[in-house]
Amino acid sequence: MRRGSPMDVNKYCIVPTAIFICLATLLDEALAFVHLVPHFSMLLLGIASSSKGSDTSHLLAWIAVLTTGLLIDPISPGHLVLLRYIKNTAMSARTFLRLIYGHGLWLRRHCIAAVHQNNHSFLQGYNACAFLSMNQFQFTGFAMKSKSHMLAHSKVDIYRMLQNSDTEYFLNMLIWGCGMNEDVIGKVCRLSRKVSTRKFQRTIKLD
Repeated sequence: MRRGSPMDVNKYCIVPTAIFICLATLLDEALAFVHLVPHFSMLLLGIASSSKGSDTSHLLAWIAVLTTGLLIDPISPGHLVLLRYIKNTAMSARTFLRLIYGHGLWLRRHCIAAVHQNNHSFLQGYNACAFLSMNQFQFTGFAMKSKSHMLAHSKVDIYRMLQNSDTEYFLNMLIWGCGMNEDVIGKVCRLSRKVSTRKFQRTIKLD
């Protein structure tokens, strides 16, 4: 689906009208929502993009909806394979994040197995996107970052733990995250830029 192009519902007779209208509405809302994500800029959609973790969750939803539309109305049939990989990879990443953030310190066996599967699917899909974009389209659009290496190690660690059939509870890998520390540092930095030194010191002591 080309952004900004009019939608001809009759053209897509294989898709029920109600579903197609819902999809179009979701896509319009998702495209509009991207500009409301606090730390996101369209400039970040470059080759080596980076975004804040909370923004990334919203952007993954946007990517999943956008690629669904593009698969219905591709600019070229040659784009279909890459678009499917992008969509599936984004959906795996969203499920992975929902699982680790939706649980507490411990996860049951079936939950950690789902974490492992979606982690694996994300890494596999991301590698496929990097390979296809570079070899088919001569575009390095999926940088291999250090976090990919960390996720690969986590996948292996979870797999090894799952081999022990006596283990019922598994430690949530989110325990190694630094999100809360970053939030605290970010709050201190924002305060130091906005208020006087004296007020800043009082605020920090109260918190």
